[in-house]
Amino acid sequence: MVREQCEFWEKKLKECGLRLTRQRREILRVLIKANGPLNAREIFRELKSTEDFLELSTVYRNLHAFSERGLIQEIDLGTGEKYFELNKGEHHHHLICMGCGEVLPLGCPLRHLEEDLSRETSYNIIEHRLNVYGVCPTCQEG
Repeated sequence: MVREQCEFWEKKLKECGLRLTRQRREILRVLIKANGPLNAREIFRELKSTEDFLELSTVYRNLHAFSERGLIQEIDLGTGEKYFELNKGEHHHHLICMGCGEVLPLGCPLRHLEEDLSRETSYNIIEHRLNVYGVCPTCQEG
């Protein structure tokens, strides 16, 4: 499964005009395996154990290139740091635990509200963002 996803994203990378380097392949692999959004330092830490040649600046540079071409989405989780996840073309939001930082994807309940606002105000709504904060069951027990 991961192999097929890697091949898919590597093909998308080439279609966007980016050369498939070893660093880019490994960054994609980390994002594919991730259970949620990651920041650049988390990606770097994951890669540093196996990729001695990699620098944090390389991770930032490649994430910027991926983001510019729409391969990944930059996400603000309210921590002051950018997080990244693959852009799978599905609009969603996040439920964030204020205890452990766990991030769960949420479907979007705002489509109809956005349509109503557009109709009422004549605005062309470009995007909306929503993060919901709470405390997960594990942190509630602790």
